[in-house]
Amino acid sequence: PEAVLLGAPEYIIVMRRIVDEMGSAEAILSIPEIAATPAAAKGNLLVFDGLYFTGFGPRTVSAILDLAAKLHPELKDEGSSALSSR
Repeated sequence: PEAVLLGAPEYIIVMRRIVDEMGSAEAILSIPEIAATPAAAKGNLLVFDGLYFTGFGPRTVSAILDLAAKLHPELKDEGSSALSSR
């Protein structure tokens, strides 16, 4: 738990299953160790399907692009067109 605070994350990525088990994103952000982070203060909880990121395969590039779009929405259109032209 202390590592989360020391890391001071701007974003926290969780699997959808965790949100379902906890009941809501707000429930996760209210965990004391998480609530004290910059990510929680800004509501920056990114929720993805677990296999989308942990199952390497044909969707890996899509997963990376989706994560990049969430982290940098201002680059979404620019990044998509740059990568799709390769």
